[in-house]
Amino acid sequence: SISKYVNIHTHIFNPMNSRFTDQSDIGSRFRLGITYIPSSKVKILGEVDKLEYRKLSFRAGIVYNPIENLSVAVGANPSNGQYSLGFGYTIGNKFSIKGAYSSHQHLGATPAVSIQYQK
Repeated sequence: SISKYVNIHTHIFNPMNSRFTDQSDIGSRFRLGITYIPSSKVKILGEVDKLEYRKLSFRAGIVYNPIENLSVAVGANPSNGQYSLGFGYTIGNKFSIKGAYSSHQHLGATPAVSIQYQK
């Protein structure tokens, strides 16, 4: 946390470009993200992602909580033409329902639903 309103995140995978076999080619990956929380109802997220052998890509999203227990999200990765929408609703402290829809220029549409129970 940089402040009450700003968080920075990083993810580094295989920084030495290790190979498990002669035929494996996992590559290195470096990610840097930032979350800005201007209010209790809004989060703005951004991420820069560099995977070895690929161009630098940028992702961004917004999460909005219009009422308690409900969240709505939109996101985009313009570098590969991927756009997504999502929602989440929490019932009490035990159940949550989440849904998402993603559209990719080459892979098409991907819907998702999650129902979670927590003791």
